[in-house]
Amino acid sequence: MDTMVLVAGAGPTGMTLALELARRGVGCRVIEKAEAPARTSRALAIQPRTLELLDVAGVAGEIEARGIRQTGIQLRNGARLLARLPHGRFPYDATCLAQPEVEEVLREALAKSGVSVEWGTELTDFEQGPEGVRATTTGGPISASWLVGCDGAHSRVRRLLGIDFEGSALPEVNLMADIEAEWDLDGGDVRIFFHPDGVLVILHQPAGVWRLIASVKDPERTPTEDFFSEVLARRAGLTPRRMRIRWMSAFHVHSRLAGSYRDRRVFLAGDAAHVHSPVGGQGMNVGMQDAFNLGWKLTQALKGAPDGLLDSYELERRPVARTVIRATEPLTRVGVASGTVQRFARDRVLPIVLSLPPVRRSMGQQASGIGLSYSKSPLSMAGGGGRAPFQRGYYSGSWELFRDSAGAGVLVRPDTYIAARFNRLDPKLAQGYLAERIGKVDLESDGRPLPTDAPPSQGRVAASEPG
Repeated sequence: MDTMVLVAGAGPTGMTLALELARRGVGCRVIEKAEAPARTSRALAIQPRTLELLDVAGVAGEIEARGIRQTGIQLRNGARLLARLPHGRFPYDATCLAQPEVEEVLREALAKSGVSVEWGTELTDFEQGPEGVRATTTGGPISASWLVGCDGAHSRVRRLLGIDFEGSALPEVNLMADIEAEWDLDGGDVRIFFHPDGVLVILHQPAGVWRLIASVKDPERTPTEDFFSEVLARRAGLTPRRMRIRWMSAFHVHSRLAGSYRDRRVFLAGDAAHVHSPVGGQGMNVGMQDAFNLGWKLTQALKGAPDGLLDSYELERRPVARTVIRATEPLTRVGVASGTVQRFARDRVLPIVLSLPPVRRSMGQQASGIGLSYSKSPLSMAGGGGRAPFQRGYYSGSWELFRDSAGAGVLVRPDTYIAARFNRLDPKLAQGYLAERIGKVDLESDGRPLPTDAPPSQGRVAASEPG
């Protein structure tokens, strides 16, 4: 074998997976058909749960340092505030950092692990055998035990497997711009403006740059400076004193989900497996979390784990993507409502519903990723499946048996989800679970106390109240 795992695609998902494999001592290669890193992108938001996983990987601090803290989400009808959803007090705040910057952080971490992206190398075909995969690339053949397609929405890996990409294109087209602007707008909150013409999203980026995303119904509409000036005034009631366009683009929004995530020795992850509206701010996050889920499982598979462990990747991650798709499509439709009843529901009923603490808490848990649970996974015993309480720098990324406040045992997976709870702190109980489901594992069983969720560092500057 030329390598243990071949990763096709050097976006956030592919590089996160490669970083997870490399730091676990698994040989991998990353190929990318592009000749060089992209400098523009759609994705911006890194959610709290993704940052927790990046903390375990050792790169969250750098992303946090380069990015801008997000304090909440405002839903507006023009100048009228319908509801504000503050981000919860999680160990990490949601952070705004453009995808090229995130990729640079991951690339630098990969290089320190001895892995370099092979640019200008495209996968064109592959064959599977009982022991591995033989890939044909523009840089020559590569043999690997496993192949992971992280090659985007137009995935060559998915097409070669013949896996359906179920879903459809939404009728709206999104026009996007990065701008420099002088206006009286604080940068802490993400703002989503609802209007019959379409949704407008405004986010603050580092270096005084603002991202505008405007949906339009005309498929032939192209982005121009005049268009964005008009849309800011018409949908948000904003007229910047000065505005300069740095970059503009147009893209169609699709909601699609791969029929399966695995075919024998080949897997799909990230946009190759799922695409959805950017309105929910989940862009990079779902794919990067795919990578964290798959990385430790491939590591165990190479140590002889039961094949069912790899099957759990799709069983755990595909429902997550389905939930994101189902959540973002209605929000997009609500935003462009033009009927009297729909507008009344959005402008009058929605603020009341969103003022209810249980609803706000549930939405915050969903948007942040903190509320994700694998309770229905075959890997989860009774009491398992949820995210383990988190503190920065506390987890090693290995299997570990912790002690909770009552002295009972809590077995935590490498991706910091709880696998099982035991009525006492007994390594033999944990080893029994592992032998049945995971295989040979070096269990850390010192009985460290299970942490409690610690709020973000108080040293960071908080944004001003929303205006």
